Amino acid sequence: EGTVVFPGEPLMTVRAKAIEAQFIETYVLMMINHQSLIATKAARLARAAKGRPISEFGSRRAHGPWAATYGAKAACIGGCANTSNILTSVLFDN
Repeated sequence: EGTVVFPGEPLMTVRAKAIEAQFIETYVLMMINHQSLIATKAARLARAAKGRPISEFGSRRAHGPWAATYGAKAACIGGCANTSNILTSVLFDN
């Protein structure tokens, strides 16, 4: 968590028969895509804020409770000072 990701470089390699790999494909892509998107956006906003703290309020538009929780966590990893998501604060000490 918090590792920089570069375009065009693989994040993960899954070695399995196609039918076996498809069991986890959607979940893994969903988790990586959503959280890296949120963390990247938060990092850009934090940089634009030039040291002023920014807050995350994405839970109100997230698609489900886990997307809200892990999206808020990713935003804090990306540079948000705090989150409106109380569950994220409790689970991950943000």
